[in-house]
Amino acid sequence: MVLSPECASPLYRKAVRTSMGAALRLPFVHGAVWRESLAALQAAEFTLLALAPDDAEPLEYVAAGLAPDARRALLMGAEGPGLSATSTELAARRVGIPMPGGIDSLNVAAAAAVALYRLSL
Repeated sequence: MVLSPECASPLYRKAVRTSMGAALRLPFVHGAVWRESLAALQAAEFTLLALAPDDAEPLEYVAAGLAPDARRALLMGAEGPGLSATSTELAARRVGIPMPGGIDSLNVAAAAAVALYRLSL
């Protein structure tokens, strides 16, 4: 997991507790300069997918079109402000989870769970 410089630590007490300790088993790094971190992922042949609640292609459609062995990086922003301009600018595609009318969006944890599951198939 690559974290932006502004992201909270996954080793924060509450994060460790609510993840039931899984945060201790997941390798992570805080990228010092976000643009450079994303460029490094691109150089390593990761397809950057920006998870966004609006103006996005359906995740199911995009995931089905990716090669099974394709390397993908799912970019997620904070609830409220969402992704940074740098993230959306460098992403290959904006993907979203289609929602029925009247529902704004999922919170970022629920959206991440759905998206990561679908991308793992």
